[in-house]
Amino acid sequence: MLVLVLSGAVAAMLAPVARWASRAARGRREAGAAVAVAGFVGLVGAVGRLLLAPLARETSQLLAVIPTYVRMASDQLAQLEAAWSPLPREVSLSRAVTSLAAETLGQVLRASVSAGAHAYVVLLVPVVTFFLLRDGPQLVEAAEACVPEPWRGQLARAGSAAAWALSRYLLGLVGIAAVTWVLLWAGFWRLGLPNALGWSALAATAETVPYVGPLFALITVGTVAFARGTYTGAAVVVLLLVVRGLVDAVVAPVVLRNLLKVHPVVLIASILAAAEWFGPIGAVFAAPAVTTVAVLARSWRAEAGH
Repeated sequence: MLVLVLSGAVAAMLAPVARWASRAARGRREAGAAVAVAGFVGLVGAVGRLLLAPLARETSQLLAVIPTYVRMASDQLAQLEAAWSPLPREVSLSRAVTSLAAETLGQVLRASVSAGAHAYVVLLVPVVTFFLLRDGPQLVEAAEACVPEPWRGQLARAGSAAAWALSRYLLGLVGIAAVTWVLLWAGFWRLGLPNALGWSALAATAETVPYVGPLFALITVGTVAFARGTYTGAAVVVLLLVVRGLVDAVVAPVVLRNLLKVHPVVLIASILAAAEWFGPIGAVFAAPAVTTVAVLARSWRAEAGH
């Protein structure tokens, strides 16, 4: 399901490129699909090589100093236990903190192994995207053949509205991520955070995912910032919160309202409701879903008026 959802989203985003390339290739849809997918994979690879390599080096350096921080924390806990006389003898701060840290690390490792075991499915996304772009009309015809005749017109209209809403929503996410990237880049650079370009790109990309994304950005970038000092860490955390609030309150409503033609209150309410009912995946696709409903409602209202 994850592969199909990601492939459909990427196909909706690349559809204009595929159509342009198909026209340039004298109507050959396979050529247009290949050009669109190859360009997308190349762009992702180039950006990954430019940004992820420095991030990997910094992350490895941070991991290398973790034992030092662990020893320092252990010494501080031992001093605190020795100075805190009311603490019962059977209670050990070091033992409690070590147990909690071990449990947390175990959960992180299990989640990482599970994610790594399923990471290979992401490699299928470009392949499935290519077939969706090449055989889109045939897939639509096959779906219509499974639907009763009276419903086919409504199905085609709903599919067209959903594709329009999804492509516009993805375009809006790209714009929101770009604005977030610029704001965070300027702030990280001003605060002296190393590789500000890469960390701001990572945080901006994560910020496009409701609920989970901001927490991921706060943990990763905040950890790197605190490794540079308490002042830098606190300043980076404040900057992330301020930029998040600015984007949520100003940038995202303006961008999505202009692209999707839906009132921001409706979008926000749909995201909150979908997140409550379906979790993070529901929050991601809430805006395209409510936009599809709005487009269909406007179309039906226009027909009723005539």
